[in-house]
Amino acid sequence: MDTPVPTDKPAATGAEGMTRRTCLTCAGAMGAAALLPGMAQAQELAANIAPPQSAVPTQGYVHPWLGDSIVEAVSSGHPPDRVELTPRGLTAGLCGAIQHYRAIVEAGGWPVIPEPGEMLERDTRNDAVYVLRRRLRMTGDIASVEDNGSDHYTQAVMDAVARFQARHGLEADGVVGPATLRELNVPANIRLATLVINIERTRQWADDYGDRFIAVNIAASRLHLIDKGKTVFDTRVIVGRIDRTTPIIHSKITRIDYNPHWYAPDSIGRRDLLPAIQTDPDYFWQNGIRVFSDFSSSGTEIQPEEIDWYQFDGQENLPYKFRQDPGPWNVLGPVRFVFENSHSVYLHGTSNEALFEQANRTFSSGYVRVDGALDISAYLAQEQEGWDVERVQSLVEHYKSRSVKLDNPIPVHLIYRTAWVDPDGTVQFRHDVYDWDAVLDITWGHVASVPCVYGTRETASQHVVTASHTGQGG
Repeated sequence: MDTPVPTDKPAATGAEGMTRRTCLTCAGAMGAAALLPGMAQAQELAANIAPPQSAVPTQGYVHPWLGDSIVEAVSSGHPPDRVELTPRGLTAGLCGAIQHYRAIVEAGGWPVIPEPGEMLERDTRNDAVYVLRRRLRMTGDIASVEDNGSDHYTQAVMDAVARFQARHGLEADGVVGPATLRELNVPANIRLATLVINIERTRQWADDYGDRFIAVNIAASRLHLIDKGKTVFDTRVIVGRIDRTTPIIHSKITRIDYNPHWYAPDSIGRRDLLPAIQTDPDYFWQNGIRVFSDFSSSGTEIQPEEIDWYQFDGQENLPYKFRQDPGPWNVLGPVRFVFENSHSVYLHGTSNEALFEQANRTFSSGYVRVDGALDISAYLAQEQEGWDVERVQSLVEHYKSRSVKLDNPIPVHLIYRTAWVDPDGTVQFRHDVYDWDAVLDITWGHVASVPCVYGTRETASQHVVTASHTGQGG
């Protein structure tokens, strides 16, 4: 269905009023050289995740996944296509990871890598490399044969560091700098706490996502579009800042707007647009922003130069409304994906694609900016009669505002996962950017009896889905 873009004013974003959780008092020394932002709560939780003395083994660490049917399949070069997108399926990998990290904690954790005094890169020789090799071996990032006591930063070590960086959301350049060193020195019990928290999140999902949906992992700043069980798009997103968080939402995308107008929420007008116009009198004109008395049908447009902007201090909402016209300046970019939710949040493009290159992509006011949004929109729109890629491209090039209503709305899930396990067995961690991991009170009792779905690991293979059924999901 081809209709003009609706001009109804959206309500203030749900990010408004949602603030960062107050940081808890850090527990005693855990062996970390420094904590990352968002780690204070995890450290507080990890203080309770210390095995009783009787649980600490007297012998060395043994990898608990040996003999696991899924791990054997991966090792033989035949990983599963994916695990079922159900609570039963998604907990399979996390259960194995928890067993792995629990064993590390019970054995005393991993060693703290000392400050090397320099960047560790190819052919460096440094005493810290001794410890680095041991640390990487314990989490499977490097082969046991490489834990050989050498102080030489070889290509094998560099490749292992790159693997570690990739699965912790860092730039995978294979060089150990301050950020990578901090991640390496996050204690094992903090990582274990994160895994247990995320398995609890997974178990709370009531329904299968099906074989067609969009999932946005807020913590990872990534979007996955799954169709017919296969990953069609896997792309970067920008999510809300710490003081303007992106909410967790489960809904359906019902409409796509091309070249939409942007109706600025009052909070953005007060906090962002007012300082901009006070600094640069031409800011509104240069960025296609118009000022109105209100957004009703009887509202009148006011020229920015007729207003004394310096009389406002930004502490209260302004007596004006702001609308940005379609164009290269529009903060929504060329497209917006509309889905029902109480926060008036949506997915959209952007006029500043450079921010996608950042490793930490928490820049928005709660909305989700999508890298490649136009390609995703064309993929969905072409299911509608009269729509194809060429038509979408023509609309965008000429800044024509049009909407397409989806006859088959696609489910969209905005979720928050700081740890998960890929189908190939790779354990992934991301920063708890909003400090939401603190909501669960995790103790060693939880770890010792973590409610994994399976009575034995062997039954996990029953929940592996082959290519003949469905493919990898978010």
